[in-house]
Amino acid sequence: MSISGKKIILLHYIEKNIEEVSKNLGISERTIRYRIKSLNEFFVDEKINYKITIKNGIIKGSGNFSNLLESVKREDYDFSKEERIEIIHFLLLLLSYGCKADAICYLLNISRSTLKSDMKFVRKKLAEKNLQICSRTKRGLIIQGREILIRKLLWEEYKKILRIEGKNVLFLEEANRKKVFLIKKYTNLECISSIIVYLENLKLDLNKKISDEAYQFTAIYLLIAVNRLKHGIFIKQEVANQDFIKSTSEFQAVQKNIFILERKYQIKLNIVEIIKITEFILGAHSYNFNDSFYENWIDIEGLADDLITRVNQKMDVDISMDRTLREGLINHLVPTIYRLKNGIELQSSIYQEVMKKYSSFYYIVKKSLERIEKFIGKEFSENETSFFVIHFVLSIKRVLKEIEKKKKILIVCGLGYGISNLLKQELEELFDIEVKDIIPLNHLRETKLEGLDLIISTTEIDWKEISIPIIKVSSLLNKDNIAALLTAGIQTRKNQVNISKLVEIIQKYCYIWDKEGLVNSLVCYDDKRKSKYFKEYEILSLSDMLPVRNIKVLDKVCDWQKAMIEAGEILYENGYITKSYINKMIEKVKELGVYMLIGDSVILPHAEPEKNVMKTGISYLQLKEYVMFPENILIKHIFVLASRDKKEHINGVLALKQNLDEHKLKEILESCKTVQEMFDIFKNIG
Repeated sequence: MSISGKKIILLHYIEKNIEEVSKNLGISERTIRYRIKSLNEFFVDEKINYKITIKNGIIKGSGNFSNLLESVKREDYDFSKEERIEIIHFLLLLLSYGCKADAICYLLNISRSTLKSDMKFVRKKLAEKNLQICSRTKRGLIIQGREILIRKLLWEEYKKILRIEGKNVLFLEEANRKKVFLIKKYTNLECISSIIVYLENLKLDLNKKISDEAYQFTAIYLLIAVNRLKHGIFIKQEVANQDFIKSTSEFQAVQKNIFILERKYQIKLNIVEIIKITEFILGAHSYNFNDSFYENWIDIEGLADDLITRVNQKMDVDISMDRTLREGLINHLVPTIYRLKNGIELQSSIYQEVMKKYSSFYYIVKKSLERIEKFIGKEFSENETSFFVIHFVLSIKRVLKEIEKKKKILIVCGLGYGISNLLKQELEELFDIEVKDIIPLNHLRETKLEGLDLIISTTEIDWKEISIPIIKVSSLLNKDNIAALLTAGIQTRKNQVNISKLVEIIQKYCYIWDKEGLVNSLVCYDDKRKSKYFKEYEILSLSDMLPVRNIKVLDKVCDWQKAMIEAGEILYENGYITKSYINKMIEKVKELGVYMLIGDSVILPHAEPEKNVMKTGISYLQLKEYVMFPENILIKHIFVLASRDKKEHINGVLALKQNLDEHKLKEILESCKTVQEMFDIFKNIG
């Protein structure tokens, strides 16, 4: 018989009030009583001399409690899903160089199928940290990704499990017992004695104080690093501020004494490993002892993010997504804090120049730096503050330059929200533009046009009072429309990806087992991404919306209204629309002309859905003889569109338009002898 962790946890609440336990665990008192009953049954079955009762609302235990937990053996404990995921995550980090699936199953007493299910969550958890799990012959499961990320995650785990006193490793009482077991099994804890000797030598050489917290965390990091180096796992990526760190006295001391660890454990530390240790030592004496070394030095990125957020709140321009700014601040903060704590002042001053050009901005940045100043216990000088100002000024210029590149567009389209957004989507897919708004024609006179570069309209606009260039386009862009937009100076989207550069970046952070396969996959993805008609929605295909029963062929009709009625009644008879939808389409043509011409002699009429559309669909009416529509436009192919919402139809309409433009769909349909042949064509193209 096994017992779950949810029940075992009640053993930690002996002598506690059941009402308080209920609140702490977030479960009802009835559930607690049920779990206590299950525990007592377990004790009887396993011949464990212990019993839990509830007296006057207090959970009581009778028997030998000290022997109780030892009596609950591995095979008796049934880990919850959350516990299993946490332990598997920790074990894979600990053995990132290789861990067999069978070993995990044995450790947790679970089946292969349970492990497979749990691994989905573990993979997701690691993916959030840019780490991946791969399977390798003879090695089992390994973690791919930056070594420093793996060490940081391990470090965060170790910090919650153990502490170092003297030359001993002590495990915290509240620590997860299974994790303690794994650390004892897979970590050489004897390393700590040499690590302490090494740290003491550094303190003597540097003659600087190190807080207890900083000392603890540096020792824990070295414990992890030494054990991983013994397995031949090194940090290979360059560290930010590398040149600055190498110039410090701390780096010299770290490098000078590193032989203590290298000789003892027969390892060799590369320059990046030494720089990383120096980062810890720099942080260890660079801040107030009242503040958390771990929370702030190691998470220096958090300080940069906080500074950006504070400054951004005072800005009219959004700089929060400027990665260049973030990286620049992260690289700038480390040496700046070091200079302040060590009384080093920059020789060149830019303060006067900054105050002359950006005085108001200077005070915004100065105010935003107060949190960091309070943290380090030092105030930034006028000159140091000025350098931060320059980072933000350059960021604003970058963002504004990017905004200025984009033409500001107003779309005028009276064809309903769905079609208007389809046009917007296609424009944004093709061009580097900023669509300010989408309005019907009757709203144009009340709309403020200041700041706009261009009006794109699906209807003719000949208003002399509008000085902004107006380009008329079809609701679905054709080649002439695209040429006109390019002539107007709109830039195409820069969608090119340098595959070689991308692979080079990937290779920098992880080992690529199949480079050729990766390149091929990236090329295929890029081809799909660059496609003008890349599908944003996977909703309904063309053949989904246009079944064979929605296709009809007629020799001729008397006029365009009759053609619209014939095409619309196909959808009405098959339960897609009401009769009034057909009337609304005809009214649209009378009001706006042939507003949905999508090809030579091809039209796609539609109306607002309102309550007239029951389900999304398209009908197709092919005429053997042309019929004259308003504006003397001859039509032979009528596709009536009915859509319930704003996006269900998008895939099908895009596929239809693409094939009309690029694959001579109209001619192919005219050559078909039966409606079944036509449907087969639609099915093949989408």
